[in-house]
Amino acid sequence: MLDRAIQAAVTRRTALIAGLALAGLPALASCGSGPAKGAATRPLAPPTTRATVALDSVSDWPDVVAGIRHFGSTLYRTNAVVTENFTISPFSIAVAFGMIRVGSRGSTGSAIDAAFGFPRGTAASGAVHPALNALTAHLVTNAPVGTEPAPSSTNGLMPAPIVAIANGLFLAQRFAPSVQQDFLQILAQQYGADPVALDFADRSATATINAWVARQTKNRIRTLFDALDANTLLVLANAVYLKADWEFQFDPGATEQGPFHGPSGLVDVALMNQSIRCAYTAGAGWQRVVIPYAGGQLTMRIVVPAQPAATVAALLPAMTAALPPMTSAADDTNVELTLPKWDTASDLDLMSALPKAGLTVPFSAQADFSGIAPGLVISQAVHRANITVDELGTEAAAVTGVSIAASATSRNAVVRADRPFAWAIVHEPTGTPLFAGHVVNPASA
Repeated sequence: MLDRAIQAAVTRRTALIAGLALAGLPALASCGSGPAKGAATRPLAPPTTRATVALDSVSDWPDVVAGIRHFGSTLYRTNAVVTENFTISPFSIAVAFGMIRVGSRGSTGSAIDAAFGFPRGTAASGAVHPALNALTAHLVTNAPVGTEPAPSSTNGLMPAPIVAIANGLFLAQRFAPSVQQDFLQILAQQYGADPVALDFADRSATATINAWVARQTKNRIRTLFDALDANTLLVLANAVYLKADWEFQFDPGATEQGPFHGPSGLVDVALMNQSIRCAYTAGAGWQRVVIPYAGGQLTMRIVVPAQPAATVAALLPAMTAALPPMTSAADDTNVELTLPKWDTASDLDLMSALPKAGLTVPFSAQADFSGIAPGLVISQAVHRANITVDELGTEAAAVTGVSIAASATSRNAVVRADRPFAWAIVHEPTGTPLFAGHVVNPASA
């Protein structure tokens, strides 16, 4: 049915979609003597301008953030393994599925709304898109990826943090005329994703997408898909990049080797140390310290259980305590802080991870993506995230990609994170969880 629709559209000589160029791709495609087979085609019309949506004009954005937090906790509870480090970006996955929601219909759209806590509206394409657009604009900094940030006006010394977020839409050339125009319009206006036409029968199409990912994450993630099936019709991708210095950096001279009490025994790691005054609170069996990055908008929350956790169930209260909004119970306290350096990465197959978290319909035979075109199924869904933490600050990146094909049918507190702990990087003014995870072995990637 789909092939006949495509052929009919082609015989009618329907024009290819307007704006077949994604920001940043022309520079990548310009290398060499000419455009590579499978690379982006020349734009046939100017790209659509992304709508400007102020955060305070979207009344339901706090509910959207709360939904993303809940989704992050659920994904962690159902997929984290205590013997392995775990790193995810709840925000990246939510934005990617926000784009998929545009083309989802019936129970498929309702299932996505429920899983991510998206607001339910009357539009068949969903109601979350202005909120995700406004949140993205509010989170993104002015410094682009690949540039050295200017000194922060906060203290004149620390560079201002970089938060970069990008969305990509890649279409099979033969499929482009069959895509619903409303789908393309919402993706362009609310997500800044103008379509790029590719020939997925050529392996360079995968390379083009991976090159986009590498650029958006400053080469921290170089591969989104190892390979894409030649029958791929559509790929949606979101990338998040963060680089932020601590407001109060650790003295490298105070870093020393010491024991980390992992679930498999002691591990010798580099432990950073400093005395810092920051937000601190303690709960039933855990401590939480909030470490500010330069500029005061971003923080890292470290939640350390009272005892080394042997199971994910034991670590879950720590993760849950890392994500919710701060309360008045978090008072500024003098803290003697010990924190390991770590450099970890996680790859998540969302085709299996999201059903474990309760989202099954989009991956089933009942999936309905007719808001894109009839007869489509998700063929791959991948999430990759990594983070590096040292005395200077943090660098992290995440990417989420979904490929779609035709259906085949007062006293100083002491906090020692020398045991498995949970962490989250949060934009405090909105409470948006940009990254989250846990560390069980700082010495292991």
